[in-house]
Amino acid sequence: MFGFGKNNRDPLADVKSAERWLASFPANDPLAVHAEVLAELGRIAEPDARRSPQRLEVLLYLDAQCEGLRKSLTAQYIEHAARSSKIEHQLWSALFDLTQAFLIAYYAFSREVSHHAQSAKWQQSLPELLCRQIVHMGLDAKIRLYRYEQWIPAKWAELHALFTLACSRQFERQQLVIGPGGSSTTIGPLVRSRGRPEYGVSEFGVKTSWNGVPSSSGNTVLGTAPCSRLPLHVPSNETVG
Repeated sequence: MFGFGKNNRDPLADVKSAERWLASFPANDPLAVHAEVLAELGRIAEPDARRSPQRLEVLLYLDAQCEGLRKSLTAQYIEHAARSSKIEHQLWSALFDLTQAFLIAYYAFSREVSHHAQSAKWQQSLPELLCRQIVHMGLDAKIRLYRYEQWIPAKWAELHALFTLACSRQFERQQLVIGPGGSSTTIGPLVRSRGRPEYGVSEFGVKTSWNGVPSSSGNTVLGTAPCSRLPLHVPSNETVG
């Protein structure tokens, strides 16, 4: 779009390429950046796309760098959505499509992880990959609430499946650094945070046994009961749209 961000090389070949590619966009045109990012995410998720642990590292970097884009689109939505239904639709769709594109790309990489069960490099990438999926599921829930939509039961089942996988691999308490600010979290608290009031789902959340356990870093890590004892509360009357 507008010739920005175009070059003959794969812009997501490696982190350095992605960094240069993102720097080539105008800072004051988030929708232009949005269009190009969506196009690249679509290519990453194609059935015949080349996917590798190194490629996943670039995707995670891109996701972290898109935090500013998400904040910009959200601020525009809050400020301008009431002006017209056309503006509201454009900005809401931009937010929704961005999160869906990342989720689809992450699902494609999740399949690669499952297909390479004996690869240490692929398996080492699973905790952060799963973490980013949970983050985007939370964003999905939040964006839907802008239109007073609630999750269908299948979404809760999907979230629960991700957490169960983390428990089965025993990395639900592993400290993970997400985002450009270097903040760390663990899978357990991250799942619980999807039920915070700002996500509009506090009355529905995943009902588990959570206990504060001091971590070696001095921060509080929310512990969990064994996965088999973690019932999922899925409201049967939830609908979307």
